[in-house]
Amino acid sequence: MNGRCRTKRFALLPLLLGAFLAAGCVRLDVTTRTEGGVIEPEQLQLVLRGLTTREYVIRMFGEPTSVRKTDDGAEELHYVGARQTTTRKKVFPVYSASSQKTTRVHTTFEIRDGKVQDYRIEEE
Repeated sequence: MNGRCRTKRFALLPLLLGAFLAAGCVRLDVTTRTEGGVIEPEQLQLVLRGLTTREYVIRMFGEPTSVRKTDDGAEELHYVGARQTTTRKKVFPVYSASSQKTTRVHTTFEIRDGKVQDYRIEEE
């Protein structure tokens, strides 16, 4: 009976050793880089509809990519940029891979009487 218990314990040894090695040798790196007028959703928390001025938006986010007058007299400030996310996976020493995803980000502020009335973010 003692020999059977010892065999079962040693049968698990390669599995446990493999799991231990894999846990210590797997690496995942994710980096994000932005270009142009990318405005993150958390930054928009500083913009209050009906209170935030056009000047404050430009001071906070820089000059817009473009400005457009609408038919009903409003002004739209457009900010366009890109967010690039790179993911690198490495299982030492046998496997390495990376992938990139680029997302274009469009943010539009609708201005009336010098104040932000609305804003929206679109990602593609």
